Amino acid sequence: MRQRENRNIFIFLLLWSSLVIMLFLHTSGRVDIPLLHFPQAKGNLMMIEEGYKHYNLVGLREKVYAIPQGSSFIHPRRIEKMKEIGIFVAHSAQEVKRMIDAETENIEPKNIEPKLIEEGYKHYNLVGLREKVYAVPQGKPFIHTRRIEEMKKDGIFVAHSAQEAKRMIDAETENIEPKLILKEENFQGHNLYSFGRLIYAVPAMDPALGPYWEQVVGENLKEAKRFIMQKETLVK
Repeated sequence: MRQRENRNIFIFLLLWSSLVIMLFLHTSGRVDIPLLHFPQAKGNLMMIEEGYKHYNLVGLREKVYAIPQGSSFIHPRRIEKMKEIGIFVAHSAQEVKRMIDAETENIEPKNIEPKLIEEGYKHYNLVGLREKVYAVPQGKPFIHTRRIEEMKKDGIFVAHSAQEAKRMIDAETENIEPKLILKEENFQGHNLYSFGRLIYAVPAMDPALGPYWEQVVGENLKEAKRFIMQKETLVK
């Protein structure tokens, strides 16, 4: 009986020591152990707005997260944990702000009825609905209750702005790269660029864009300018 207990203790200590050694080698970078690759959120976290009613707005891929100030960002797959912390998830800064204002994610969507934005652009009609713009071939009905996958089979392009939808029509594909566009020059020492759906602030005195791409300041010029002015006030 005594020998059996000693053997169990020995096996436990051996396994524990092996685990400690594996963790040390993996974290030090000496050995890459796939078993210790834990889930990580893909993409770069980007600060969109800081301190909106005690929330920080952070962008990750196609979503915007409203994180209570003082709380850390956790993996997006941990949905229950995010709800426990009080993190709101939306598809735009405007939508997540409405959730913060209402103190709930269960908000009524805006623009629940399709709205014609432009008719007859290269034989397409541009229709706005909620946070998206649909380029619908003329002669085909737009049934907004259908799934997006079904719409795409009918040649309907789905974008986040009329400008993006037109670029898809021009290229005859949805697989387009976002275009860098100078929106305003030298606003309080910054040039404001749009890239996809976001506005970036780049110091006007430095022509190199690369190091400053993490400085996302909003989804439109109004938000971008307000962000810069708030930063200037904090510096002073």
